[in-house]
Amino acid sequence: MFLSSYKAQALIEYIFILAFIGFVAVTMMRGFGQSFSNSMGSLNFFLTQELSTGVCNKACMGNQYVNFVKTEE
Repeated sequence: MFLSSYKAQALIEYIFILAFIGFVAVTMMRGFGQSFSNSMGSLNFFLTQELSTGVCNKACMGNQYVNFVKTEE
Protein backbone atom coordinates (compact mmCIF):
# COMPACT_ATOMS: atom_id res chain seq x y z
CA MET A 1 0.00 0.00 0.00
CA PHE A 2 2.74 2.46 0.93
CA LEU A 3 4.90 1.40 -2.03
CA SER A 4 2.32 2.49 -4.59
CA SER A 5 1.86 5.79 -2.73
CA TYR A 6 5.58 6.51 -2.99
CA LYS A 7 5.58 5.66 -6.70
CA ALA A 8 2.70 8.06 -7.31
CA GLN A 9 4.45 10.79 -5.34
CA ALA A 10 7.67 10.28 -7.31
CA LEU A 11 5.73 10.37 -10.59
CA ILE A 12 4.07 13.66 -9.63
CA GLU A 13 7.44 15.13 -8.62
CA TYR A 14 8.93 14.12 -11.97
CA ILE A 15 5.99 15.72 -13.78
CA PHE A 16 6.54 18.97 -11.87
CA ILE A 17 10.27 18.92 -12.65
CA LEU A 18 9.65 18.30 -16.36
CA ALA A 19 7.00 21.04 -16.47
CA PHE A 20 9.44 23.48 -14.87
CA ILE A 21 12.22 22.53 -17.32
CA GLY A 22 9.77 22.93 -20.21
CA PHE A 23 8.70 26.36 -18.96
CA VAL A 24 12.31 27.50 -18.63
CA ALA A 25 13.15 26.17 -22.11
CA VAL A 26 10.20 27.94 -23.74
CA THR A 27 11.03 31.20 -21.96
CA MET A 28 14.66 31.00 -23.06
CA MET A 29 13.71 30.23 -26.67
CA ARG A 30 11.39 33.25 -26.76
CA GLY A 31 14.22 35.45 -25.50
CA PHE A 32 16.70 34.03 -28.00
CA GLY A 33 14.13 34.35 -30.78
CA GLN A 34 13.58 38.04 -30.03
CA SER A 35 17.32 38.66 -29.85
CA PHE A 36 17.87 36.79 -33.13
CA SER A 37 15.07 38.75 -34.78
CA ASN A 38 16.58 42.06 -33.66
CA SER A 39 20.01 41.00 -34.94
CA MET A 40 18.62 40.00 -38.33
CA GLY A 41 16.70 43.27 -38.57
CA SER A 42 19.88 45.24 -37.88
CA LEU A 43 21.83 43.18 -40.41
CA ASN A 44 19.08 43.66 -43.00
CA PHE A 45 19.10 47.44 -42.47
CA PHE A 46 22.91 47.58 -42.68
CA LEU A 47 23.06 45.52 -45.87
CA THR A 48 20.27 47.53 -47.47
CA GLN A 49 22.09 50.78 -46.71
CA GLU A 50 25.51 49.53 -47.79
CA LEU A 51 24.51 47.60 -50.90
CA SER A 52 21.96 49.96 -52.43
CA THR A 53 23.29 50.70 -55.88
CA GLY A 54 21.50 53.45 -57.73
CA VAL A 55 23.21 54.80 -60.86
CA CYS A 56 26.96 54.95 -61.20
CA ASN A 57 28.18 57.88 -63.27
CA LYS A 58 31.71 56.63 -63.74
CA ALA A 59 32.41 53.15 -62.44
CA CYS A 60 30.86 50.54 -60.24
CA MET A 61 32.42 47.35 -58.98
CA GLY A 62 35.87 48.29 -60.27
CA ASN A 63 37.11 50.20 -63.25
CA GLN A 64 35.94 47.79 -65.92
CA TYR A 65 32.24 47.86 -64.99
CA VAL A 66 29.72 50.65 -65.53
CA ASN A 67 26.31 49.96 -64.00
CA PHE A 68 27.22 46.27 -63.66
CA VAL A 69 27.84 45.91 -67.42
CA LYS A 70 31.36 45.12 -68.51
CA THR A 71 32.65 47.79 -70.86
CA GLU A 72 34.69 47.14 -73.96
CA GLU A 73 38.30 48.16 -73.65
